[in-house]
Amino acid sequence: MSIIVETKTKQEEKVLLAFLDSLRYTYQPNNNEEIFLAQYNHELALADAEIDAGNFLSQQQVEQLFESRKK
Repeated sequence: MSIIVETKTKQEEKVLLAFLDSLRYTYQPNNNEEIFLAQYNHELALADAEIDAGNFLSQQQVEQLFESRKK
């Protein structure tokens, strides 16, 4: 999954990066929106292909999964 986060200040950026580091998330600081959009579109295409192949859960299956997790 990819996300873009625009911090308001350098201090917010430092706090966010420290948080990600503390949880051992991998991330790649990148200010190039074109690269992000290409990756995002690629991930959407992969998701569409999985759906077309029938690799998904129905709404009812998802509800049953969450219901079973409550128990």
